[in-house]
Amino acid sequence: MKAPPLSLSLPPALSLPFSPPPSSTTPRSYSSAPSPPSLFSLQPRSFQTHPPFIWSPQSLSRSFFGPFKKKSGTDELPEELKEKDATEIYVLGQDLMGKKQVVMGLRYWMLAREKGSQEAQFSLAQYALADGVSEHDANLMMQGKNPVDDLIALHEVGFMAATGALSHVYFFGIGGTRVDVGKARDCAEKAANAGMMSGATCLIQIAQAEGDVGEVIRSKKRAADLGHSIYQFEYGMMLIEGRSPEYCEGDDVRTGLMYLRKAADAANLEASYNLGKLCLEGRLETQDVKKAMFHLQFAAQRQFLPAKFKLGQIYDEGEYVQRDAETAKIYFAEVVGSDQQGQDYLKSKARKEMHRLVSDEL
Repeated sequence: MKAPPLSLSLPPALSLPFSPPPSSTTPRSYSSAPSPPSLFSLQPRSFQTHPPFIWSPQSLSRSFFGPFKKKSGTDELPEELKEKDATEIYVLGQDLMGKKQVVMGLRYWMLAREKGSQEAQFSLAQYALADGVSEHDANLMMQGKNPVDDLIALHEVGFMAATGALSHVYFFGIGGTRVDVGKARDCAEKAANAGMMSGATCLIQIAQAEGDVGEVIRSKKRAADLGHSIYQFEYGMMLIEGRSPEYCEGDDVRTGLMYLRKAADAANLEASYNLGKLCLEGRLETQDVKKAMFHLQFAAQRQFLPAKFKLGQIYDEGEYVQRDAETAKIYFAEVVGSDQQGQDYLKSKARKEMHRLVSDEL
C-alpha cells in the first residue's frame, strides 16, 4: 500500500503550541485543487495532541520540509508497514517526527489514518490547522477535507482531545467556523472534565473575554490541577500573595506553596526563581540556603535573567554565602550581555552593579 504523495513546503516558523490567533487571517480552502478560491477563513492554530508532539518546531530548518531527495530516501513507505496495525504505524510516525523527519512522519500518519487510527486523524487535522502550514500542504495532508470536519467527527465519537480542540475552534472561529461561545464552553467543559488541558485553557479564555474574575481564577486552578505549570505558578503565587481570597475556595498559603513546588518540579523557571527566593528569605517555611541556591541556579542555567541577577546579588552581598565579587560580576555580566527582549530595566541595574564592583577594585 502506498501513501498519497507528499511534497511539503512547510516553513521553519511552524508553530504548534497554543497561542492567541493572529490579528489578520490567511484564507485557506480545503478542496482537491491545490489553490482554488477560498472556502474557509482560517486562523491557523494547533492544539494539544494525543499523544503530544515530541519535537520542537522552532528547531527545524527548511530542508526538512522540501520534497524528498535521493540522499534522504524514497517516496514509498517501507513494505513491512502493510503488516503493522494503525496504532503501531502512528507511533512510528511520532518517532520520525521526533527525529525531525517530518515529511515521512506525516506520511506514516496518513497511512495510520487510512487504517483507522483516531490519533493519526486528530494529529493530521491539528497539524493542518497549525500556523505556517500552506493551503497546498494542508490539502495534501487532509486529502481535500476541512480538518475541522475531522475534529467534529472525532468529537462525536468521544475522542476528548478533539473535543478540547473544538472548544478553541468555536471560540476563535477557526477554519471558517462561526464563533459560538456556547458550543465552545460546552466542549471545553467536557474536555476539562475528561482531563484535557485544552478544555481547561479554553475555559480561561472564555472567562477572560467575559470579564468574570472569579471564573478566571477557578479555571486557572482547574488547569493547575490538570498539571499546567504556568497556571500552577500563577495560582500558587496568587495564594501566597493573598490576592483575591474570596475566589480561592478556602485555599491558603500552604496550598499556594504546594502549587509553586509542583510548577518548579515541572521546570517552570518563574516558579523555580520564586521558590528559591522564598527558601532564601525563610518566608513561609524554614530557611534553606542550599535549596534556595539549587532553585536559583536551575533557573539561571536556563537563561532566566532575574535568577542570574539575584545570584549576582547573593554573591556580592555575602549574606547567605561567602562573598565572591568575581562570581557576582560574572552573573551581572551575563544579564547585561543577554539578547533577551523586554529586560532593559534589569540589564540597566546589572550594569550599575558591575560598574560599582569594578570601581571598588580601583
